[in-house]
Amino acid sequence: LISTAITAHPNKRITSVYAHVWEANEDALSWYLNRGFSVDGGIIQGYYRRLRPGGARVLRRGIGVNEYLEARKMEQVCASLSREALADEVQHRLITPKLEDQAESETEKRKVDQKEAEDVREADVGEFRDNAQAAMGSKGVHETFS
Repeated sequence: LISTAITAHPNKRITSVYAHVWEANEDALSWYLNRGFSVDGGIIQGYYRRLRPGGARVLRRGIGVNEYLEARKMEQVCASLSREALADEVQHRLITPKLEDQAESETEKRKVDQKEAEDVREADVGEFRDNAQAAMGSKGVHETFS
């Protein structure tokens, strides 16, 4: 976003960028805050007509000399790369981290699913034990199913 703003308007000095974030979207708010944005003012009520609540937060990030230098550097690198090398650079910088984040998310989901399956199995064993004890009397059943 910042690099694009700088390179798209080379004759203007851009000092900040901002984004509107739905007030109930804590993930987006966290994402921007983790990237150096800060909340700029209060909630703009009624910004989103179809969402409830309908407010938006404005998040702003200043652009300094370092961002300009990085944007120019990236512009030079991109200009010097062949199409294939540029595709590799995009893969390395953009796609691979997203895939790694997605893999971590899927791993966490699998862990939750496995835990839920274990809980269901334990509940089924407990229910089976209770039913067996009720049907056969408690004698000997506890040793068999413990």
